[in-house]
This record gives sequence, C-alpha cells and structure tokens, in this order.
Amino acid sequence: MSDMTGIKPFTLRKFVEIHKEYCTQIPNTQLFGINNFGTFKGNVAEMVKHYQNKLEQENKNQPDYNYFSSLVII
Repeated sequence: MSDMTGIKPFTLRKFVEIHKEYCTQIPNTQLFGINNFGTFKGNVAEMVKHYQNKLEQENKNQPDYNYFSSLVII
C-alpha cells in the first residue's frame, strides 16, 4: 500500500485507528477499505471535506507561534 501512496504503513495504520468513520478493516484480513456504513456512507468527497474542515479547526485552535515568539524576543 505504501508503494502506491508513498505513505509509510505506520502512518496509515495510525490514521485508520483514529478515523474509523472513514475506514474499516475488511473481515479476516489485514486490509482496510472505505467505511460504507459509517457517518458518510462511503461518500469519499464528504469524507475529504470533513477531514479538511477538521484540520482547519485544529489549526485555528493552535496558538500563532510567530506572534508568541515575537513576544518572547521583546
């Protein structure tokens, strides 16, 4: 899988463990697929949109380190 995406298997496993609303393990295998029965009913476009919004919210909630570092320098 990492050969196709360039993403390390550890990173993919970590993502899948955290985001079960997007992916699910295929029974009796070590493979994962799109979660067709979760919140998004397999709609990949909605999953991507949701994940992008989630990342934007996380970035808004983090402090502005440039502002913080300028305060420390002063």
